[in-house]
Amino acid sequence: MKKIGALSTGIVIVIAILALQRESISVNIKRIFHEVTHDIENGIITVYHEIKSFVTAIDGV
Repeated sequence: MKKIGALSTGIVIVIAILALQRESISVNIKRIFHEVTHDIENGIITVYHEIKSFVTAIDGV
């Protein structure tokens, strides 16, 4: 009986570790996605300001 108890405890621990790893992978994907979207937003804002300053320079001429 002790072997069965130890085996079931081991299985529970393995499942818990796998669940935690899956959760952390999900969190990492969310964080990477957030960073990428943030970089894209910054890039768009930068391009917008570049175009705006360029158009302002042309208007000034």
